[in-house]
Amino acid sequence: MGNKKTVKVWCLGSFYDLKQDYRSTQAIHLMKQYDFIICRKSKEYQDFVKHYSQEYKIDESHILWYPEKYETIDRYMKEEGYKKITELAKKNKEMQLIPTMVTPEFAEWYQLIKAIVKCQKIKCRLTYSGENMDWMALWSKKSILYPNWNKKNPDQKSPLQETIPDIEKILNKGYICHSKKEVKEVFEHFENSPIVIKEIESCGGDGIIFIKKHEEIDKLNNSSLLSMCIVEKDLNYCNENADENADENADENLLFTSVLYKKSKVIDKPYLQLFSSQSAYCGARSLKHNKSKEISEWAEKIVAALHAKGRGGFDFCIKGDNLYLIDVNTARFNGTHIGLELKQKEKYRYFYQYRKYFKTPIEFKDLKPTLEKNKNVKIIYFTPNEIQIVIYSNSQDDEKNFKKLSKILFLDIKNKDQE
Repeated sequence: MGNKKTVKVWCLGSFYDLKQDYRSTQAIHLMKQYDFIICRKSKEYQDFVKHYSQEYKIDESHILWYPEKYETIDRYMKEEGYKKITELAKKNKEMQLIPTMVTPEFAEWYQLIKAIVKCQKIKCRLTYSGENMDWMALWSKKSILYPNWNKKNPDQKSPLQETIPDIEKILNKGYICHSKKEVKEVFEHFENSPIVIKEIESCGGDGIIFIKKHEEIDKLNNSSLLSMCIVEKDLNYCNENADENADENADENLLFTSVLYKKSKVIDKPYLQLFSSQSAYCGARSLKHNKSKEISEWAEKIVAALHAKGRGGFDFCIKGDNLYLIDVNTARFNGTHIGLELKQKEKYRYFYQYRKYFKTPIEFKDLKPTLEKNKNVKIIYFTPNEIQIVIYSNSQDDEKNFKKLSKILFLDIKNKDQE
């Protein structure tokens, strides 16, 4: 038998039916030299992956490209990709598959490979990173946060409240609604104070609607959203101080933070989420706050109670002296997982992660001169019109200037874009 180490096969892809095949390339930052990565074979991704495979000294044979004709990695794996994994199993004693999220689609082709390995008596212990399907059915949805709305009994408990009774100390007021009528009833239950409506399956700040007036609910016509959504009290998401201009030590500010976990352990420290004044997620950065320890302790308590084994995260809001748990993203990679785990791998203390958009499509080669000059800067993912960048440092002075540096980086690309 070949490699005696547990070989990881990174098969990251889209989830929640989002078309985000660029996710497949991000794992290049976390791979070890004996690992494998499965990526969609498009020109825009090939240059990105080639650049970082050379930087991390990963052999080209460990990059498994799948044809562009497949819209998702799951489709490819079910139709022909399983054969490649089976061949890898013949050469390795232990293999672990790492998906973005354990979905029914992933489970289908994973079990197919397991069956082939068993049938052919291949001596390879095959596992995956993540939760089992029973766990997913119970704990993988954002809806575990709040109870279903019941006008006659508004004091019902949510699954999370039933499991962790004292979670009420930090839980915002909210309910799961299944119709426009129920949304109206919750709005009235909150005495017509502003509310936030969220999709159950969403990420990155997408699918969020802010309601301040009763008539705004009447104008809602998204039937899929209203069939099952979260309705909660608005903690002033649109506060412009809640972006990268926020003074992290000012109690009057409204700060949105996140903490991530991996294999039942909290990763690093809580970090600050960066939002625009329109509530659009635009990045994250290191955070030093007197609530950080409390946030980590709550995260550890939730992870322990749910017996989580994969990756996930929780969003909190700091409003003055109060701490609120406002979102759960269990059972999947979150937007900052790659950047934060790379921070640990590279042994940096501080990070600043943000998105940059281009009106005119660019090529990865346009970014390489800046990357070569700034070894502490990484591109987490690349598409021709959008990139996600992370800046690292061990200097607190550098950390204070991250935002200024972000304005300078790739300035030549910006100027080219504006010509």
